[in-house]
Amino acid sequence: MISKEKKNTLHIASCSFGKDSLATILLALEHGEPLDEAVYCEVMFDKRTSGEVPEFHAKGGAQASSIYETALPRLERLGIPVRVLRSDKTYLNLFAGTVTRGPKKGLRRGFPLCGHCYVQRDCKLRPIRRYNRTLTPDTVQYVG
Repeated sequence: MISKEKKNTLHIASCSFGKDSLATILLALEHGEPLDEAVYCEVMFDKRTSGEVPEFHAKGGAQASSIYETALPRLERLGIPVRVLRSDKTYLNLFAGTVTRGPKKGLRRGFPLCGHCYVQRDCKLRPIRRYNRTLTPDTVQYVG
């Protein structure tokens, strides 16, 4: 940590609940680094169903490691509130949507192609960028 940081500087960690982001959070806690919140952006399949890996997300499912039943409450017990972000768009909206510009304008989207994933852009990056615009410029972000 830089000792010249302002006391009111916000420290946030991006969290996908994968090994890297959880290790970053745990190491920050272990080493006494400031951490005000974790930010998780959930991609939704439709308005009610998560598009995340089912084993990690299953509410009431057999997996003990689900995000909502285990990981999120555990972080909050450690004193780290978790902010959940979601896009207004869902995977299903995009899959069944129509291309609105470019050479394929008017065509149906269908399955996203690797390296050209509009789902990642619209369902994950846009909500994160929208949230980041609400933060002060001196905000410190941990990315694992």
